[in-house]
Amino acid sequence: MTVNRCLGIHYSSLGITAALVEKRGSRTRLAEVFKIAPETENTSGAGGSLIDRLAAQLKRRHSKIPSVALALAGEFYQSQFHHSEFSDQRMLRQTLRFDVEEDFATDAETFALCYQRTGVPGPGSNLIIHTFEREKIQDLLVQFEQVHLDALVAEPDIDAWVHYLKDLSDLPADQPFLSVAWTAGIFYILALDRRRQPVLARSCVCSSREQLNDIMIIELRRCLALLDREHQPRQLLYHSGGFTKDQVARLQKELNLPCQGFKEPDAATALAGGAALGWLHGSNIADFRTDGMTPRTVQKAQHKALYSLSAAVTLLMLSSFIVMQLYARKNKNLFNQADLKLTQAWENTQPDDPPENRSRINSKLQNDYDALQNQLRRQTTTTLPNSVSNTLLIVLQTLNTLPETFNLQYESLRVNNQGIALTGIIPNLAAQEKLHLAFKDNPEWGDFTYESALKPEGRRDTLIVPLKSAQVDRTREGR
Repeated sequence: MTVNRCLGIHYSSLGITAALVEKRGSRTRLAEVFKIAPETENTSGAGGSLIDRLAAQLKRRHSKIPSVALALAGEFYQSQFHHSEFSDQRMLRQTLRFDVEEDFATDAETFALCYQRTGVPGPGSNLIIHTFEREKIQDLLVQFEQVHLDALVAEPDIDAWVHYLKDLSDLPADQPFLSVAWTAGIFYILALDRRRQPVLARSCVCSSREQLNDIMIIELRRCLALLDREHQPRQLLYHSGGFTKDQVARLQKELNLPCQGFKEPDAATALAGGAALGWLHGSNIADFRTDGMTPRTVQKAQHKALYSLSAAVTLLMLSSFIVMQLYARKNKNLFNQADLKLTQAWENTQPDDPPENRSRINSKLQNDYDALQNQLRRQTTTTLPNSVSNTLLIVLQTLNTLPETFNLQYESLRVNNQGIALTGIIPNLAAQEKLHLAFKDNPEWGDFTYESALKPEGRRDTLIVPLKSAQVDRTREGR
């Protein structure tokens, strides 16, 4: 079974958490987790930034680094709610930047934008828009690229958290709920509906536990006030690594909600694992990279594919050129052979008139052929059909088809260029039919006419047969 792996990285200025997630069929699991903490007095001398130390640790643990997905901590981006009248993905991308400038009175060109849809129903689209200063995120991504950790996606960590909650946590069935986390100096609030779609997401800076005591109740009550009745939570879920028992008890008392901890106590691990899960599943990712920051790995793959395509097209054109040259050479050889045969045939038939070149032979043969055609055409259209001798010849050919025992007694035969008139005695009806068929089978003759009359000297039969060519000529003259 194929195993897909992705390294999810949660990056903040207070530390890095990396989670290696494996997907085998429909099952996913956290295979490995490790953390990079900032240098202290006890750890000074480790050398390098957080990113450099992460790359060094990965190199020691793995000979080949899998695909990388990056989750950026809430300290780097801002989130706003926005309603768009469009629901089509393409239209949202085209209008989002203008909407941000209009709604939030800011120059959107200086920010990288991404968004995630909420589960709030209604016309158009309800979005959570995340903004990150373009120059800063580009510098950050370059730092990862320099240590061969080119992040294929870079999404807000609260969006990565949604991936984790959907896939690697036990959520209450068919009911809305609130989830909270505190890690890397940021307090996160996420509300999901019955279909596990986000309807509200907030994050705020909270650098100490004392500050957390003051902020969490205020922010949670504000979130509850923003939710309509349908999305009011039935339960509060939390990562126990960020909260004390006293804080959990206070939350349960102040909000009047049952509280339950996730099976993963560390929120940073959940955020890093969620980034990897989003890439493995490949859907519903709010990715800053899509805003004009294509990963270098993808660019190299595109360039390689383009070079391969160019090479293939070049080879195809070169092959076509070679094939065409071979065909041209073959046809040229056939032409030369035909030219040689023509010249030899001319020399054999016209020894007294040697050709100067092949074109003279062709023109001379063409002229002779045309002259012969004209001569035959004149003989066929004028001389033959209109000559008495030709008519007599056709009569003889017809009579010769009769059997020798045929007893035809004729007294006169009148022949002209229109046909014949035969006068005589035909013994019986059978003989008459044979004579009729003889003239009918010859294509030169037209319609058969037979007359019989009794005269003082006896019975006389007259046979009149016109030529077809004469009938055609008369028809043309009539027109």
